[in-house]
Amino acid sequence: MIYMRNITITTAKSATYLENVGLGISLNLLLTLVPGVTWVEFVPVGLATTIGFMLLGWVFDAVQNPNPARGTIIPRGGRFRAFVGLVAVLASINAIAALVELVFDLPIRAAILIVVPIFAFLWAIVAGKPELPAHSSMAELGRQSLSRFPEVANEICIMTCVGYLGLLIASLVPSELVSEFARTAHLQNGFLAAALCSLVLTASLVGINPFITATILVTSVVDAGLQIHPILLIISLQIGWSLTLILSPVTSTIAIISGIVGQSATTVGIKWDGLYSATILTIALAIFLGLIGP
Repeated sequence: MIYMRNITITTAKSATYLENVGLGISLNLLLTLVPGVTWVEFVPVGLATTIGFMLLGWVFDAVQNPNPARGTIIPRGGRFRAFVGLVAVLASINAIAALVELVFDLPIRAAILIVVPIFAFLWAIVAGKPELPAHSSMAELGRQSLSRFPEVANEICIMTCVGYLGLLIASLVPSELVSEFARTAHLQNGFLAAALCSLVLTASLVGINPFITATILVTSVVDAGLQIHPILLIISLQIGWSLTLILSPVTSTIAIISGIVGQSATTVGIKWDGLYSATILTIALAIFLGLIGP
């Protein structure tokens, strides 16, 4: 059980790392809704946040999940260089997408949609089955892609619906009301960032998809012209959204993992990752309120 928990927590946390550096849907949505910020400008903050998530995750794994007893791990012949190779592939995709964004003046989401298919085809040629020629590897990739597209139809439909719903609700919220409320509550800069981060995470715990919450909040803040730096606005929502992926029982990450390991969503999210998420949130709020200030 300890080993399964260790793998499960690590897998869930990996989703948060991708969200913060560009391959996740949350960052691409927020960059679309916040004017004047490009992915290249956000990378230093997003990368620093990702490294912080990883280091704290490593500490929690080392303290809470000691190495399993002898005989509970079956050697698979994996090597550290395989992990380095995976990191290099992800870094290459991000770097090439950033280059495409700069050269062709495209948003990062469009650059990723261009780079990933090309990268996949090249990978199929280079790293495919050695007994297959290049054209056969590409044909096999095409067949697998077409056969597996229906498996993600539900997720695509849900993402599209919640994204549209968030924009629809946000358009119904009067910007004057949001501006007046923020002024009365003294919500600006660091205090506003802390409130937004907390709202996204809290709403997810009662069943509201972070896609909807973040869309409503970022659109309302931008339309009302509230005082907050664009990158601070993005990172505050990004941290709250990322934490929902490893904490909230209603998110797809927790639902999928809980089904695989045969544990309840509450156990996988709240019990196994609750303390880690609370620590991340506390550090984030302390930075927003303390270092950035009102």
